[in-house]
Amino acid sequence: MKRIVYGRTTASAFVLLLAGWLVWAAWGGLAPGEAQARLAYLHGGIEDCETCHVNAHTWWTPTNEHCYDCHPGFQVRDPEVYCWTCHAPGEDMSAARSDVACTQSCHLFGRETSKHVVHAGGTAACTSCHAVSDSPANAAGSVHHTVPEPSLVGVAPIHGLPGTQVVLSGSAFTGSTLVSFGGAAAVFSVDDDGLITAVVPAAAVTGPVVVVTRGGRTTMAKPFVVTAVSSLTLRVARSVVPRGRAVQLTGVLRPTRLTSAGVVVTVQRRVAGIWKSVRTVTRGVTSLGTYAWSFRTSRRGSYRTSASLVASPEATAATTSWAVFRVR
Repeated sequence: MKRIVYGRTTASAFVLLLAGWLVWAAWGGLAPGEAQARLAYLHGGIEDCETCHVNAHTWWTPTNEHCYDCHPGFQVRDPEVYCWTCHAPGEDMSAARSDVACTQSCHLFGRETSKHVVHAGGTAACTSCHAVSDSPANAAGSVHHTVPEPSLVGVAPIHGLPGTQVVLSGSAFTGSTLVSFGGAAAVFSVDDDGLITAVVPAAAVTGPVVVVTRGGRTTMAKPFVVTAVSSLTLRVARSVVPRGRAVQLTGVLRPTRLTSAGVVVTVQRRVAGIWKSVRTVTRGVTSLGTYAWSFRTSRRGSYRTSASLVASPEATAATTSWAVFRVR
């Protein structure tokens, strides 16, 4: 009997025939054009395998790294959870779900800085509580991410009267919903993502400056000092006093919270028709806003006295009118 030996050509043809039969079986007997259309359909229009798969040995286990080539900004909590667990190949992730299962199982936002935490008893959809960024250029990343938390780093000036225009500098101010000074809401405008112009409200008190956006709340560490409109009075106990006897001078500074202020009291004597300063002192203010000075002189003549407060971040300048008295 003559032995038949199959050459390499025959073996190769057999392999190709077998491979073709397997492909035909896998695709349900579809023609090549129909198979390609089905491939495109199943992969969201993507026909190039390398778009999602590194090489042949990973075709059956698509890697997360390649998902992020098209969808930047994501991190995966569990490396064993693949993109296709929730997302169909080629799916537009901007339209993907944002429910509890998604946020708890797969994605982090803000890279290493924070995590998505689903609130106990809260609604399942992230978008019910968190607005989503509307542009890939937004610092929040993709449309799945919440609006970034704002940061307030500068306030200029750091003190002023109600009605003063103040410039706030920082980041992620777009969409700001509230600016407050010492708890009082202010009128403001967002000039750009890192700049806000606000007006100190009439009800403002010295305290923190707060900016609230859809992404969170930020507070300036150094408080804004609301400058008080001060008023000052001064009176002389007696209009005529004997020589050598003390003249009692008393006054009140408002508002009474200005206890750290010093009131400057000046006494002048009339000499040859000209008022010349005799003595000037600085008096402290009590918690009630009062101050006092006992002035004593051995010279007869006409005198006058007044008090003044130098402007400071806490209060405006103030000066009393002259109070006249005689020493006989």
